Amino acid sequence: QALTKPSEWAKLQAAPLTSRCFQDQLTGLREIVKAVGKEVSIITTVFNPFENGEGMSDWKATEHLRLEPEKVSEGLSTVADSLANFVRACIDVGASGIFFAAHGGQAGRHTESEFRKYIKPHDLTVLNAAEEAGAAFNLLHVCGENLRLQEYADYPAHAVNWSPQLGNLSLAQGRRVFNRTITGGIDQNGAIIHGSQKDVSAEVLKAVDEMGTTGFMLGAGCALAEPVPAPRARGLKSYTSKKKEAVKVYRLFYPQIAVIVASRTTHHVEAVAMNSVISGSSDPPRVVCALKGEAKILAVVRDSKSFSVNWMDSRFVKSVDFLGFQRAGNPRDKIKAAGLTWVPGTKTSAPVVSEAAAVLECTLDRVIPLGDNDLVVGNVVSVKTSRDFSEYWQFKTYKPLIYFGAVPGKKAGRYVLFLSRRRGLVAAPHARSWLRIPPAS
Repeated sequence: QALTKPSEWAKLQAAPLTSRCFQDQLTGLREIVKAVGKEVSIITTVFNPFENGEGMSDWKATEHLRLEPEKVSEGLSTVADSLANFVRACIDVGASGIFFAAHGGQAGRHTESEFRKYIKPHDLTVLNAAEEAGAAFNLLHVCGENLRLQEYADYPAHAVNWSPQLGNLSLAQGRRVFNRTITGGIDQNGAIIHGSQKDVSAEVLKAVDEMGTTGFMLGAGCALAEPVPAPRARGLKSYTSKKKEAVKVYRLFYPQIAVIVASRTTHHVEAVAMNSVISGSSDPPRVVCALKGEAKILAVVRDSKSFSVNWMDSRFVKSVDFLGFQRAGNPRDKIKAAGLTWVPGTKTSAPVVSEAAAVLECTLDRVIPLGDNDLVVGNVVSVKTSRDFSEYWQFKTYKPLIYFGAVPGKKAGRYVLFLSRRRGLVAAPHARSWLRIPPAS
């Protein structure tokens, strides 16, 4: 029975997990997990409390909210608690996480104040429940047109998805808002439904040109209205096959030593752990770093005109992991946040990591756009080495951190387990890739 009056929302009672609406979904989810759970990650769709409320009120939730907001919010809180229990049950039966479809964030539907007070808190109840239940991957889908995407920036989810075609931010613009993996690139009403295989391939290439291949998952901006015809599906597969070859070329260059590149402005110290740093020239001495165009470190290097390259040893694996293989947020001093210290360079303003086994100070020579990376060319103006280096590295005392190029580990909770140090590998909390410490000779 539909909610016809705003006052009726406060009378809602939580639906128990034993109710048919939940049990039917949990039964189906168990069967899916049983059939393919060992091969793929499974996420289950959960519409947010507001959208559930729309269905329960014959699509009058916004109207009711304007008339009696507190009573409607009380009802949405009841719905959120029910969904939170359902989400916990989904994780318990084997789902990797949830596809959280968030409605109600359109600029023309609610004011910012209404959204923050009456919609967002109930969304967070459900998402926090998924996170606390140990979900490995939650995908936030923000549905609708003319969205205030910035209102969702602090929602706890591993990846975010929306439709740029509906008057919303582009994927690249949204990446700057969310600072995490973005899913999209395929117009759900476009070539995938009405175009040719060639059209689909072109759309995929355009998306990858915009977003690169790191921190981006190809997908539709919203639900597909029709099944995807086979020729268009082949358009996706054709690109995927080409991409596998490109990744093969990329990974042939691994393993490589991981270093920390650092730079600073007056108010911000930025640092990132990376492996794509090489000697570009010995006379004059120059280094080349490959950085993503949207990387924060690149903006700081452009502004300060200087940077440092810091070689770390095995004692600092957690710090390197924090700066490179785990999302490090946006603290004002990344080096300090990673548990390290720094001093100003002797020849530049760049921060020099005090714990580093070797440091290069560089002034910015130029930035060269190149595919999904920009090449940063630096002129070396100072070299500092420890006793671990004379003409060459002394590997009896220096234990470098070596990046193996996103080789998946064996998951256990929120950690990735590695072979013991005796066999040359070390565990790094939250690591997404293998960091290796060579065994002592």
